[in-house]
Amino acid sequence: SDPLYPVTQPRYPRPTEGGAWHEGTVVLLLTVSARGFVTDAKVSTSSGHGDLDEAAIAEAKRAWRLKPGTVNGRPMRMQYKFRVVFKHEGN
Repeated sequence: SDPLYPVTQPRYPRPTEGGAWHEGTVVLLLTVSARGFVTDAKVSTSSGHGDLDEAAIAEAKRAWRLKPGTVNGRPMRMQYKFRVVFKHEGN
């Protein structure tokens, strides 16, 4: 990630109807522009919980800015895999 723009943790979705918090890891496939903006985000490996997957996608598109990849020293649009872990701490 770009140290000037730290990657933010997605907002944790509300607990399910029964009160249980979902936990899991989602791997996103991100398309990052030459300027470092996330222009597309898709689930590469699901957490097993659609609400967690959607929260990760939304946060990546909304707030993340990453260091772009380079080819011959020039920033280029590239794709990256990025892991997001959801582990509920507390009640």
